[in-house]
Amino acid sequence: MVVLFAGCKKDTFEETIGLCPIVVSTNPVDLATGVPLNQIITVNFNEQMNPSTITNSSYVIMMGATQIAGQISYSGNTATFTSANPLAQNTTYTGIVKTTVKDLNGNALQTNYVWTFSTGLTLIPVVIFTDPAHNDVGVVLNKTIVAQFNMQMDGSSINNTNFTLKQGTNPITGIVSYNGTDASFTPTLDLLPNTVYTATITSGVKNTVGTFMATDTVWNFTTGTQTAPKVK
Repeated sequence: MVVLFAGCKKDTFEETIGLCPIVVSTNPVDLATGVPLNQIITVNFNEQMNPSTITNSSYVIMMGATQIAGQISYSGNTATFTSANPLAQNTTYTGIVKTTVKDLNGNALQTNYVWTFSTGLTLIPVVIFTDPAHNDVGVVLNKTIVAQFNMQMDGSSINNTNFTLKQGTNPITGIVSYNGTDASFTPTLDLLPNTVYTATITSGVKNTVGTFMATDTVWNFTTGTQTAPKVK
């Protein structure tokens, strides 16, 4: 009889037999509203973690696309974030625990853990990541542009009107799709080499309860000269 053991991935992607670290709870919980402005933000893991991997780079609190300042501490199975300043009123925040966090055996969190909460009564959607990132250079010519939101969105509001790509003032044709919390723009043709492009997601996009983004999200990137290989 053959027994198979599930392994967790280290930075080297070598599997080790053992428990995969995961986030089991947060305070505030995901999608919480009316959070106090002096809230201490905590993350609980399913096992003891390596404290040296829980830092201001691996455990972050975002206000829109801006990381807020704060102090990180760790005790038992709990990581704590104490903001350097009171949280802003009527504002949506996003907490992110990244895959650089590891347990005592060197096993890493398998995916980023992302959750959202608000100090007001409304959860406002924001873009928290883009690929390419703002001001990236050397972007491959057959790149699919991706934007990740901090919550589930109304997919019908994410379309070629509200997610656009331009080269100067010239619109680029492409296919817009949405899955999970990710919106994608796939250009119909390869992008031009050594060219600056501007991607925009407008405030016309909304979450599943009908709340619109507060402002447009705009970012630029510059292509290189290469195309990325694709699986046939």
